[in-house]
Amino acid sequence: MKVTGNFISVDPGSQGTGIAYFSLSDEPLAIKNLDSIHKEWIMKCNEICYKFQATLLMYKPNEVFCEQPAFFESFIGVTSAKKQDLIKLTILFGRFWQISTDLQIEFIPIKIIDWKGQMNKLQTANRVHHLIGQKYKTTHETDAVGIGLFIKGLF
Repeated sequence: MKVTGNFISVDPGSQGTGIAYFSLSDEPLAIKNLDSIHKEWIMKCNEICYKFQATLLMYKPNEVFCEQPAFFESFIGVTSAKKQDLIKLTILFGRFWQISTDLQIEFIPIKIIDWKGQMNKLQTANRVHHLIGQKYKTTHETDAVGIGLFIKGLF
């Protein structure tokens, strides 16, 4: 998949959401980590969604490419499911889709297996660093950049 217009790639997370804004360049023009000071999930989700909407209004992308939640049958996947993180992530993903649609921005889900295969967080960070020479503060920012590079046909 290769696009030439401006877009935002998103790695959603209930503790923080990575956003990367791409235009004609192969490198992101802006990186953000949308997080929240709130402890209660609904308040945290609302704040992240408000920041997401503000980001879309500021950058006016043609598309939003967002990593789609998935369950993995691993120790981390089962632990995450027991804490209901997958449900939270799915709610956040749905809200991002609705916000994008309300702003008339095309929302395109991206499967994890399609953009990074079986790579873990460290392997993904190393690959992003190798491709564009950058390291980011959070894994969500790194993954958002990786998704954008995938969309650009580079990952």
